[in-house]
Order: sequence, then structure tokens, then C-alpha cells
Amino acid sequence: MRKLVALLLGASFALSARAQDTLPLLTGTVHLSILQGTVDCDLVLHNVPRIQDYLIRINSGMNIRYFENYPSGYKFGYEREVADSTGTYESNDYWFPASRTGKFLPKSIRFRYCGMYPVVADTTAASTSRQDWKGNIAFNGYSVRADGYQSCWYPVLYDVKKQITYDEVRYDIDIDCPDCSTIYVNGAQPVRGTHARLHSDVPRQILLYAGKYPVAYAGGDCFLNPDMDE
Repeated sequence: MRKLVALLLGASFALSARAQDTLPLLTGTVHLSILQGTVDCDLVLHNVPRIQDYLIRINSGMNIRYFENYPSGYKFGYEREVADSTGTYESNDYWFPASRTGKFLPKSIRFRYCGMYPVVADTTAASTSRQDWKGNIAFNGYSVRADGYQSCWYPVLYDVKKQITYDEVRYDIDIDCPDCSTIYVNGAQPVRGTHARLHSDVPRQILLYAGKYPVAYAGGDCFLNPDMDE
């Protein structure tokens, strides 16, 4: 009986390991400036699932330098749709046309793009507060905040037929922000400093919050930028 249990556990671990290998993995570097409102990304999406009809969402404020097959370095031509598939106009949809018909989707894709955003110090002003919605890549002079699903600051794959959004990915990324004192992304501990190597083996939607703010720990919980006494 013990041998049977051991064999079943071994098979379970093997299946889990294989499943983990097929999950999308995001690697690369991100350069930020909270004073200039800039985001510069050099990212690679690995283990891209086999999808015939797909879109890749990237924030509409990002300027594309190139998309390329990784690691060969072959640059792709691409098509773009401004009215994104979420209906929010906060990201653009991209895809790679096949040589004849349909779409081509490589197993690993390198993304090179950058963007510059308004730095809005007074977020209480009537002219700006209504524009600070979840999908914004929001700079306020001391921090930057960006979610994954809606702002799409990193490439988000979407299966059109199955209506599946791959906003949750494993990641291993370097973030550099010379004018920051704290860097945090969802799924990893906040890092004090201007540079952080962050990773998660569990798929996460990558919420980004970096800037000049304190971190407090209480009762096993972590509080970012707290404004409260002990």
C-alpha cells in the first residue's frame, strides 16, 4: 500500500512539473523613471500556448520598437488593432500574420517597447481625478502603479475563440528605477532600493507599484505606503 501511495505521489509530482513547464513565463528587464513618467521594457514571453486565433494586448501608450522570435532574433511584421478586444481602448491588439492566411504564433517572443506618461502630482484635481482609473499606468511624482489585465504594461495573450486571457504568468524579471526607493510586483516581496530581481513560480497577474514610499510589516502582513500609527 505504501509503495502504491509513493507511486501515485510520484506520478502526481511529475504531472505537476510538466504542467508547470507549459505555463507562460515572462523574463527580461524593465527600466522606470517615476519623475519622467517613462517605462522601457525588454521582455520575453516563453512557453506560449498553441493558439490559432489570438491577440496580444499591450498598453496603448507604448511605442513598439520590434517583436522578434526568441532566441533566433528574427524580427516579425505585425498587425495592430487600436480598438482593443477589452472594449476599453486602454491597450492595442497585436498579432503576427502567417505567410498565406491566418496568424502565426511562435513559442517564445521578445518584446521591445517603451512609453512616456503624464506625471500628475495633484490627483485630487477635478480635471485629472476622473482619469485615474484602474487601467491607467499612473505616475504621481513619487510612484507608478500599473495592473496587468487592464493596463497591459506587459504583453497579455488572449485566446479569441475560447475567450481566455493569459494575464497570469510566471515571471523572472529585473526592474531598474534610479529614482525609486521601493519596488514591488504581485507575488514577490517588496524590495528596498533602486533595483530588484523579482520572480514567482506561481502564475500571477503582475501588479506593479514602485516609487518612494515606506513598507511596514504587522502580524505577518505587508503594508505598502502605510499612513497609520502602530
